[in-house]
Amino acid sequence: MTMYREILRLRDEGKVSQRDIAASCGCAHSTVKRVLARSRELGLSFETVKEKTDEQIMRLLFPKKLPRNIHQEPDYAEMHSELSKSGVTITLLWNEYCDKCKANGQIPYMHSQFCKCYRKYVTEKKLSWHAVHKPGEVMEVDWAGTKMSYRDEVTESDIKASVFVAVLPFSGYTYVEAFCDEKQASWVQAHINAYKFFGGVTRLLRPDNLRTGVSKADKYEPEINPVYREMAEYYGTYVSPARVLKPKDKATVEGTVGIITTNIIAALRNQRFNSLFEVNRAIKKRLEMFNSAPFQKKEGSRERVFMEEERSSLLELPRYEYQLAEYKEATVQCNYHVSVDGKNYSVPYTYVGHKVSIRLTRTTVEIFHRGERIASHIRNRSAKERYVTETEHMPQSHRCMAEWDGNRFRSWAAKYGHCTLEVINGYLESGIVEQHSYKKCMGLLQLEKKYSAAQIEAACSKTLAFSKTPSLKSIRLALQSVFAASHPGANREHESEMGNSGSGFRRGAEYFGGRTND
Repeated sequence: MTMYREILRLRDEGKVSQRDIAASCGCAHSTVKRVLARSRELGLSFETVKEKTDEQIMRLLFPKKLPRNIHQEPDYAEMHSELSKSGVTITLLWNEYCDKCKANGQIPYMHSQFCKCYRKYVTEKKLSWHAVHKPGEVMEVDWAGTKMSYRDEVTESDIKASVFVAVLPFSGYTYVEAFCDEKQASWVQAHINAYKFFGGVTRLLRPDNLRTGVSKADKYEPEINPVYREMAEYYGTYVSPARVLKPKDKATVEGTVGIITTNIIAALRNQRFNSLFEVNRAIKKRLEMFNSAPFQKKEGSRERVFMEEERSSLLELPRYEYQLAEYKEATVQCNYHVSVDGKNYSVPYTYVGHKVSIRLTRTTVEIFHRGERIASHIRNRSAKERYVTETEHMPQSHRCMAEWDGNRFRSWAAKYGHCTLEVINGYLESGIVEQHSYKKCMGLLQLEKKYSAAQIEAACSKTLAFSKTPSLKSIRLALQSVFAASHPGANREHESEMGNSGSGFRRGAEYFGGRTND
């Protein structure tokens, strides 16, 4: 029976091609194409049929389909026996079956239906199915049940190391690596290293239902861990977990784990290691021996079959390896920045007060609001700089300040004169971080709106006589004095507040109530 429910489920997820659906469901590409076309005509989705059996869905899709079987049934018991023999494949048996049907004038099953019928027979009889794997189709992964250990030289204690195993069922080619734990970071990094070792990526990825791979196990709709799914999407593979309590769904890796336990873990049990690096170095040597060892019941080795028949079928590796991401939540501060590990990264100022999601990798910081990326930065590793700010994230009133730097302030001051430049240099060198003095520099720059360059230069010269870094207040007072000296009688306000010498302060008649009544 065609797996109609699974075909519709994979279609509705929207991330699996028709050929991958066919591979996952064990049917022909043409069957998938026909089922999907018919479901679109009838407006059927997985949600509408998830409570129905495959037979019920078939009757909905193809009500006129004849139940009568006109094909010659194979001898399934004989098939099962023959498949246990070295070198015998299901394709070879199908070819022999077709030749026999042709000789007897009978109608044979197509290859996909032939495999499906055999699978049904194995399921009903509760037998172990001799699975037929295509080159580059799937990578099965798991942790070995037995751990290895090494001595920590600092704490002088024994540390248990978990052993990751990845195997390609078609060739049996295997990758093994030890990790200090079985957490998410180790789990994902193990996959990255396995893909690098194989030199390519399989179309399917089959893990067990552990939490780092599957958040919620389900027969039809398993919920894949977000980080694990992101890694799989990056490499262009599709996660197809084994069913709960169905180890035969990944029988190859289950069997290989047992062999690895004997050939690597047990073989190294008497060696003493002082680091995880030493453990993996020993594993690597034993793994090379394991992959190159000749098969017992057929010609060649795992490595030879992989290199000659499977390697070319793997998907190409991305240019850069996947970087494990960490996710955090934050609220945008009033200065339109979010704080991450003591560093601050800007977002568009319109998001002030909003909650955002932050994706951290070793090199990047990405900020999302309701699933939309609103900012991206190179991760700040500087010991001094605490802020990473993009000019376009600023409100317009802040941008003019951002467009200035120390050299630009110096260039402006040099046009006014030596004393103005000296004051600017004093401001820029006064703080621990140059940027902290930009407001002072901008304050001096703003004085050109009221005073000439010569007056500013004269005021700076006057104040430098008393301080190497005169305050803006003292410069403003000096400017008033300079202005009054160069424009006698032009500024009555200054004269009422300051003496003619500019050295004293006098209150006017209005202050004491001497105002003239109108």
